[in-house]
Amino acid sequence: MGHQHGTLELGAPAGSLGVQLLAVAATLLVALLALRRALRAHTEQATAGHGAAGHARPGHGADVAATAAAAAAVPAYLLLADGLSIPHQTVPLLLAATALPVLAVAGRGRVPMRLRAVLGRVAPYTVTGAVAAALLLFATAWLGPDSPEALYTGLLAALIASSWLVLCRPRSALGRAWVGSITVLVAGPMLAATVHADVLATAA
Repeated sequence: MGHQHGTLELGAPAGSLGVQLLAVAATLLVALLALRRALRAHTEQATAGHGAAGHARPGHGADVAATAAAAAAVPAYLLLADGLSIPHQTVPLLLAATALPVLAVAGRGRVPMRLRAVLGRVAPYTVTGAVAAALLLFATAWLGPDSPEALYTGLLAALIASSWLVLCRPRSALGRAWVGSITVLVAGPMLAATVHADVLATAA
């Protein structure tokens, strides 16, 4: 593997197959749970429009699964990628960005409320930035010259966005519509990029 961008290294070909399967399975799980969350948000908005009470949310287990799967997929793609479109010094930040939602969701009751509140406040901005980066990188990978680096980096950004979406808990109808729309906006390209990355990893 090339290390111009500072990716991690995995030596055994058999291990590479295992990491490839982990990356695909984890990303598919993240995307499916994100779409499920968007559907429930749409249902909540519709029922609210008819005067129904209650907040339809995915269960806590689904939130834990989504954030944990994203946290597993990110290092898996770092192992599979020959390079990234970002400097290798940012890799620890990527890992931290996927670890924080897991900590906030899985550590509920043990994580200080103040920290969870801060993460919840910054989540919409993190999601917006990560989604914009992911879509730009996917466009670079698919519309320009062949760029696996852009594809893998876009996948990392999409996974981070999907993980932080779990922390977005808007109370307004407009906020819930934003969450649903941006979820669909990132989940579709992420599924397509997962297939593309799987083809690249298999051909390598």
